[in-house]
Amino acid sequence: MLIRQDDEQAPAAPGPAEPAAGSGTRRRSVHILVVEDDPGDQMLIEEAFSESEGGPPPRLAIVEDGEEALDFLHRRGTHTGASRPDLVLLDLNLPKYSGRAVLEQIKTDTDLRSIPVVIFTTSASADDVAATYLLHANAYVTKPVDLDGFTTTVQRINSFFTRTARLPEPPVAA
Repeated sequence: MLIRQDDEQAPAAPGPAEPAAGSGTRRRSVHILVVEDDPGDQMLIEEAFSESEGGPPPRLAIVEDGEEALDFLHRRGTHTGASRPDLVLLDLNLPKYSGRAVLEQIKTDTDLRSIPVVIFTTSASADDVAATYLLHANAYVTKPVDLDGFTTTVQRINSFFTRTARLPEPPVAA
């Protein structure tokens, strides 16, 4: 597992941020769990998020397989101190547990199902698109094969979920 830009033990404290469109309120840095087994795609995703404009860069946690993603989300094993992500960027073709299995676990868990999940995969299969939306994916994005398209697509996901959409607040611990 790779942790980027902030240690996973760090609390999701508000940082400098730009006002949300029309709201006059300040935004905290968004915490994104990236579930991606390809080291090259991990690097490209990290670079694209770091180059995004308009607010603080998101804090990224990168895990390499479905089992580790579930451990991170459930704060098990080596991830007991993990921060709850505000967004999950999920590949479908993963070792140990598929992206579909991870998505299903997230969306059937009462503590996790409010976390938006963006499927970010090489598959353009209509069956994959339909199956993930039936499992309540929040978006399905096919990875562009060219570098510029890949970077632009990740930056657009970042812009939408950090500047346009309003993400749910993390639940308050009892």
